[in-house]
Amino acid sequence: MVAFAPIDNENTLMYLRYYHTVRVPVLRQLMGWIGSLSNLVIERQDRRVVITQQPHRPDLDIGEILIQGDSPIVLYRKIRRALIEGKKD
Repeated sequence: MVAFAPIDNENTLMYLRYYHTVRVPVLRQLMGWIGSLSNLVIERQDRRVVITQQPHRPDLDIGEILIQGDSPIVLYRKIRRALIEGKKD
């Protein structure tokens, strides 16, 4: 699982989590090691995507086509816009 948490206009924190259900001691450790390795690969791939993301300042009116599953993004952008507009007053 990967979750991206915006910190400010220029930075994002990426959380990676790997789950498995292996309970045999040696296999459990091996699966944990493989999961850590795969997280590293995924992190490197996703980092390039996040760094090169355009536009750098997301807003509600940038022409994106969002679906119902993107509702947390829309909510974040609405709150962000309200906070920015509130600071201008």
